[in-house]
Amino acid sequence: SAPASFLPVGTFVTAELDGAKLENVHRLPDAALIDDSYVWIVDPDAHLRRQPVERVSGGDGDFLARIPEPVAPLPLRVVTQPLASFREGNTVRIADKP
Repeated sequence: SAPASFLPVGTFVTAELDGAKLENVHRLPDAALIDDSYVWIVDPDAHLRRQPVERVSGGDGDFLARIPEPVAPLPLRVVTQPLASFREGNTVRIADKP
């Protein structure tokens, strides 16, 4: 028989891992991050705003970001596919969900 320290293939377990508790962080898609320092958000008046972020960690296509001072009211509407032509204050239209 297998040693007691091994689990049989297909076994499900519940585990808790110790780690730092992160507060005031947001999970955002990697594609939204520009120059590793900001994302574009859409403010309540449908204008683009450059939102500085601090990258905390990342992986699997997303990253965790701390937002020191939001430039618009929370929750932020983050642009997930930013364009090189974006400029601060541009008016945008939010597409309807498919």
